[in-house]
Amino acid sequence: MGYIVIDIERCKACYFCVETCPKELIEIGKETNSRGYRPPKQKSGDECTGCCMCAEVCPDTAIEVYR
Repeated sequence: MGYIVIDIERCKACYFCVETCPKELIEIGKETNSRGYRPPKQKSGDECTGCCMCAEVCPDTAIEVYR
């Protein structure tokens, strides 16, 4: 199965990835980055298919997808 890595310092918390994930595996994180944004994070579990939809919609190219 797949997983994602989010570069929290590049993220500006638009949450397009949260809205786009077909399995709803991305949630808003509780921690803030150095700019005061709350970047999303992947929920625990192994249901990610590595579809790359989250990375494709990310305007900051802050998401890497691994399969």
